[in-house]
Amino acid sequence: MSLKKVLIAIFTALIVAILLYSYLTLNKDFLIIYATIVTLIAFTSVYFLIKSSSKNTENAESIKIDNGETREFKISQKECKSLIENSQIGIFTTTIEGEVLYANDSLMKIMGYESLDELRGKNIINAYKDPAQRACFLSELREHGRVDNIEMNFLTKNREEKVIQISAHIEGNIISGICTDITERVEMEKNLEKLATTDKLTCIYNRHKFDEIFKTEVERASRYKTPLTLIMFDIDHFKYVNDNHGHGTGDEVLQGVVNIVKKNIRDADIFARWGGEEFVILSPQTDSKSATALTEKLRKTIESYSFVKDLTITCSFGIAFYEDKDSTETLIKRADAALYRAKNQGRNRVEV
Repeated sequence: MSLKKVLIAIFTALIVAILLYSYLTLNKDFLIIYATIVTLIAFTSVYFLIKSSSKNTENAESIKIDNGETREFKISQKECKSLIENSQIGIFTTTIEGEVLYANDSLMKIMGYESLDELRGKNIINAYKDPAQRACFLSELREHGRVDNIEMNFLTKNREEKVIQISAHIEGNIISGICTDITERVEMEKNLEKLATTDKLTCIYNRHKFDEIFKTEVERASRYKTPLTLIMFDIDHFKYVNDNHGHGTGDEVLQGVVNIVKKNIRDADIFARWGGEEFVILSPQTDSKSATALTEKLRKTIESYSFVKDLTITCSFGIAFYEDKDSTETLIKRADAALYRAKNQGRNRVEV
């Protein structure tokens, strides 16, 4: 019991004794005065008792909360190792030189190791497929103190390539972080992109993807004043092939023509199916003389090739060269007009 409570109890008892004496002596004036004093004392006592009780309750709750937090901290500390070891995310610690200090089970599984002893002490530098990626990773860490969701290519214990997404931070000479194997996701994204940008039958770019690249190349030619050539061609009398030999044969002819073209153009050239039996080739950094020679070579190679069922196939070509202030529309229009002239003038020819 606090000193304040003891004093209040003594004072209250004293007042009660005085009141009792006043009542017994029938001194009414004395009784009224002390009745008033008792009322004030009573209210004061109740106030302090309530306040004291409230404070004690708060202290009790505070202690309870503090005890709860301490207990939670002890639990967290106790379970921390288990949480790290059983995490589905790879967790690691290395030196900045690449020496592995720690790796949890998930990371070991990603990298193809069976135990930490097998991995500890090894240098992670040897696992980077491209050393330039590690240089970039360390540069970002040194500059910002951390990296978030950076994607890098690693080689596992069995030299299998995997795409790993890493977030890490650096303290002194120690790098700690988490990582996730996103190889399957990256492959799925590539497949989806291929479906969206590639012609299913011929496995070259579709028109949508070509339009995207075409716009970029025209802008580059305009900015840097570099040559750019657009070649449009289609297969002569292709309807006859489909009508008389079937669409299966027609598909094989399309694939055959595409294979011939792919073998004779550069990696820098953009080849796409424009629609049906019509195709386009975009040749950056190619002048008129080189482009015309390439087109004539393609025409002769296709003409001399023996296709399925010993069919002989020819193609008509139209060429347009980039001119100042050309747009994709104007360049396409001129190439299409040249192709139209080639078909009108007997087919199996090149027109500019």
